Amino acid sequence: MRAIFFRLLAAMLTVSVAASCAPQTGKQDKEPAQEEAARRESGSTSPDPAAATQRVETRANLLPAVSSFRASLGSRGIEMQLRRDGEKVSGTYAYDGINENLTLTGQIDAQGKLTLAEFDAKRKQTGKFDCHVEVAPDGESGISINGNWARPDGSGQTSVALSEQHVDFTNGLRVVSKVIRNGKYDVAASYPQLVGGNAAVAAGVQKFNQQIAALVSENVRQFVADDPPPGKSSYETFFNVLLATDDLISVEISEESYSGGAYPNHYYYPLTYDLRAGREVQLEELFKPGSKYTEAILRYCLDSMNKSARESKEEEARREGKPRPTSDEPLFSAEAVTEWKTWAMTRRGLIVYFDFPHVIAAYNRQFVPYRVVADDLKPDSPAARLRR
Repeated sequence: MRAIFFRLLAAMLTVSVAASCAPQTGKQDKEPAQEEAARRESGSTSPDPAAATQRVETRANLLPAVSSFRASLGSRGIEMQLRRDGEKVSGTYAYDGINENLTLTGQIDAQGKLTLAEFDAKRKQTGKFDCHVEVAPDGESGISINGNWARPDGSGQTSVALSEQHVDFTNGLRVVSKVIRNGKYDVAASYPQLVGGNAAVAAGVQKFNQQIAALVSENVRQFVADDPPPGKSSYETFFNVLLATDDLISVEISEESYSGGAYPNHYYYPLTYDLRAGREVQLEELFKPGSKYTEAILRYCLDSMNKSARESKEEEARREGKPRPTSDEPLFSAEAVTEWKTWAMTRRGLIVYFDFPHVIAAYNRQFVPYRVVADDLKPDSPAARLRR
């Protein structure tokens, strides 16, 4: 098994380098070919102007009328609230731990390009976003906003990737951010806390808050206790709300730490919590006893990872003018990948987290639609209810 894994690791080193070096224009270059392929498949011999217009207009509509996003900007977490009225977009965003909103105004065009100008409380422009709204490749795990932030004059440009937050509380609950800071070791650890709500979930909310705060505090304590070199180390956490209903919440905490070496360490700490029962939900609770959901999830993840790895190699060959790779041997095998580490829930499916080495860490987070395990779900489980 070790031989299999190291063979996979060596092969994936090439793939990960190819993926990291791919130009951002690659995706745009492929769109005309994809549209042409779709037209051929439908039996059409020429482009349909009305259909093309409809496709383009739909890309602007990917951004909901009201939406919430989170991201890291520089080394700080931010939360953004947006409202869209046709092509006009407005909203606010704030840095975690700073109770001050920046105002946003801008627009989204027919191709999904989102431009926003930010202003402080005195209406002075302090920055701008130049991004694209994108749907996940699987079409099921949500939308994201990817691009750059810069100062008004274009200096200080930094990349930003905003993830949609799925908060559907109707009982007065709200998610707020807390931050643990330590200037000596460059620690900025953001984590979620719940406020508000009603008596039915009050005890569960308190327990959830305590568990999340204890988890992040302990990880920070361990990092500082190792006494990493000041000025040459850092520890950051960011979070996403993957699912939030009146009685169930699933959050994902992303940790990045550095204390010397070639690369930072990256890890996920998800938590799915039953607020009414006041306890963490276990994955097996979602499935019928004796069902083979583990095999179904692993099979889907392997197929998805191998497809992504294959496309990365093909893209590398295309850029270098080489023939398209013909090897059908999968880079991830069932013998080498036998389990995942942790999991989380969304409205459309599960997320499972692996713990691969840094060179292939891009594959650590995998989305699995509920349809993959539909026959294995308990009829009364939270996942089955969400799927309905």
